[in-house]
Amino acid sequence: MKRKYILLALTIIIMGITSTACGKNADSKPTEANEVQSEESGTTTEENAVDIESSNQINALEEEQKAEEARKKAEEEQAKTHYENDYFSVDVPKEWGKNWTVTEEDNSSDSIKSTIYMFSYNPANGSGGGASVYILDMSDRSISLSTYATMIPAECEEIGFTSSGYYDVFKTEAGAGFFNAGATITLK
Repeated sequence: MKRKYILLALTIIIMGITSTACGKNADSKPTEANEVQSEESGTTTEENAVDIESSNQINALEEEQKAEEARKKAEEEQAKTHYENDYFSVDVPKEWGKNWTVTEEDNSSDSIKSTIYMFSYNPANGSGGGASVYILDMSDRSISLSTYATMIPAECEEIGFTSSGYYDVFKTEAGAGFFNAGATITLK
């Protein structure tokens, strides 16, 4: 990746030098500024300006590359402690590291859309737990509440509705729990 930026910078430098050289016509006479030679380096003021501009462009490309690498690293770090979908987001403590998982399962029935998200936490000390989060589309008012109730376990706790108002969110926990053990859920 760095090589790509260096090649791009060199191309820009060459294009700048070429366009500067091509910008003069045969009848034009050099200006005093163009004729002035640096006593130390033997280069003209114009050449020094191109060098400075090229150096600035290279520095800008390097800064851009560093910013991109920092952004990627931050995303990777967040991925270790964050999960998100259309209905909610979950954050877990940093110390959980790679000891937690989430799986998704379609729980739809006939015309009722439902999804189960199963979270588990399995630390090295073995005192882990889990939780199931149920997303249930309850927008169809012609369906009885008892029908919706058959799609979730009786021990489920209602978390709330998503911002659309159509999806009701429930959860149940097992073992040491998942949300009881330190994870947080935020509905969208």
